Amino acid sequence: MNIGFYGYGHLARAIAAGLLKKELSLPEEIFVLAKSEKTLDRAKAEGFTPCKDATELLSFSDLIVLAIKPATIRELSPTLSKMNFEGKRVVSLMASIGLEQLKESFSCPVLRVMPTVAIEQGNDIIGMTDPQGFEDVKALFEGLGSV
Repeated sequence: MNIGFYGYGHLARAIAAGLLKKELSLPEEIFVLAKSEKTLDRAKAEGFTPCKDATELLSFSDLIVLAIKPATIRELSPTLSKMNFEGKRVVSLMASIGLEQLKESFSCPVLRVMPTVAIEQGNDIIGMTDPQGFEDVKALFEGLGSV
């Protein structure tokens, strides 16, 4: 499964590192979109594919992990709502944005996951909303801790 990280801060990096460490993903299956060139360069140095914009991230990814601040998603919602998310799924790491709002913005299934940076070591306690339709994603996260 190709995984696209929209945002690549501490938590996104921890998830990506955990996926590699536990051999749940390969570097070529991970794509990253971030604001700064420095962050994109770091992702590339870690073996991941940096993306120039949301359209490119979406084209490469089966699963989009929203690892951005809530204020950023509010700014991006008008743009993202015009994009075609057909056949895609979204995992949100944002606690303060409602799932219904995200589902409306993306017109695709959305799952909320609440990990911590301990996920990198594979021993996290991970909160998750009802994973119906995300059973494979739940299995990925179960490889990184207790769900």
